[in-house]
Amino acid sequence: MEPLRALELYSGIGGMHQALRESCIPAQVVAAVDVNTVANEVYKYNFPHTQLLAKTIEVKNEKKSLVILLGWPKKFIQVFL
Repeated sequence: MEPLRALELYSGIGGMHQALRESCIPAQVVAAVDVNTVANEVYKYNFPHTQLLAKTIEVKNEKKSLVILLGWPKKFIQVFL
């Protein structure tokens, strides 16, 4: 089976990327997006081969299946604590 291709939104330091890796699901994170420059530096260190974008992106014509990973920003998590 061909690995799933994932786009990681609000990637932070890459927690969802690491969770996907540890799940043993055959998948590849093809790009990650976050506006937090400090988090992006940590992400680049942890996952140097993943394309990291510090801007909004649009998927206009994706012919293959696409899995989207979403890590909640800290301000949303605090509502539940």
